Amino acid sequence: NLRYLQQPDIHHVLILSGDQLYRMNYADMLATHLSSRADVTIAGIPVHAVRVPGFVLGVEAIFGAPDQRLHLRHEAGTGAGIYVDGALLAIRRVPGLVGVVRGLDRVMTD
Repeated sequence: NLRYLQQPDIHHVLILSGDQLYRMNYADMLATHLSSRADVTIAGIPVHAVRVPGFVLGVEAIFGAPDQRLHLRHEAGTGAGIYVDGALLAIRRVPGLVGVVRGLDRVMTD
């Protein structure tokens, strides 16, 4: 499918995962990409995970060009220790919340 990307009238390419397909505003993303003059813009959607013993949470992004690949991988580890700092931050912020707050991302950021 690389031939589609190499056509002279192709200026921007949007690569999506299944969870982003129907949930993102692509026009906003493209506008942000263009205004920042970035070479690459990566969008992500926060995902809350249930930890299952024996499974490691991991994410990998693969960027490619002819005869080369760049793999970026992040693995969260096998224990719950990596979540302690974030959980403590959320616990400290809860008393200051007013009304209904949906999503940990709203609690964790200012």
